[in-house]
Amino acid sequence: MTSTIAPATWKSINKSYRRGFNQTNALNNFNLKLEAGITQGLLGNNGSGKSTAVKLLLGLGKPDSGTVKIFGGNPAQPQNRQKVGFLPEIFQTLPELKVKNIIEIFARLKSISKLDLTSYANIFLLDDWLDKKFKDLSRGIRQRVGLAASFLGHPDLLVLDEPTTGLDIQSQKKLYSLLEKRTDENKTNLIITHRPEIVRLVCSRIIKIAGGRVTKINEAEPD
Repeated sequence: MTSTIAPATWKSINKSYRRGFNQTNALNNFNLKLEAGITQGLLGNNGSGKSTAVKLLLGLGKPDSGTVKIFGGNPAQPQNRQKVGFLPEIFQTLPELKVKNIIEIFARLKSISKLDLTSYANIFLLDDWLDKKFKDLSRGIRQRVGLAASFLGHPDLLVLDEPTTGLDIQSQKKLYSLLEKRTDENKTNLIITHRPEIVRLVCSRIIKIAGGRVTKINEAEPD
C-alpha cells in the first residue's frame, strides 16, 4: 500500500545565490511532490536548478522562501536524513581507503551493525575490488562503489545524480534491476539527469525542469 505521506515535497521554493554584485535565481516558485513507491526522473539541462533542489532536499542549504520536507519532516534533522540514500554526480572519498573500508564506513554512518560485506559487494559487482584503494579505481568502478554506499540500509528514498556515468552495459543493467526491485518493495527512487534516454528506460514518472521551476510532469516518454 502506498504511503499517504509524500517521500519529498518542495513547496513554493525560491532560492538565489549572490556572487559579488551578481545574483543567480536557482529556483523560482519551485513546487514538486514525489510519489511513493516508483522510480521518477528529474530531467533538465545543466543550470536548470536540479542540483539546488537536491541540496535543499538533503538539508545542505535553506531556501530563501518556501518549505522542503522529507516524509513530512525537516530534511536537516538526522532522523529524516537517515531515510535517504544519495549518490552525488561525482562520488569522492579519501583516496587511500580500500573499497571494503569505504563500504564499512558508510554502513556505520547508516547505523548498520551487521553487514555481510562479501555478499553485499557481489550485488554491485565489486567482489574483485574490495582490497583495492579508491585512488587506483577506474571511473566506472568508483561509480559502483558510490552506488553501493547509497543503497546501504535500504533507504526509503534513494536519490541518484547521473547514476550511469562511467558504467558499462553490464553495470547499467544491474543498476536498473536493483531500482526495479526497490519499487517492488514500495521504495522510492529519484534519478537526477540531463539525459532523456535514461529516464525513458527506468522512470515511470518524468519531471522536466527548466529555469528553476517544474515545466512538465508526465507518465510517458518526455518530448
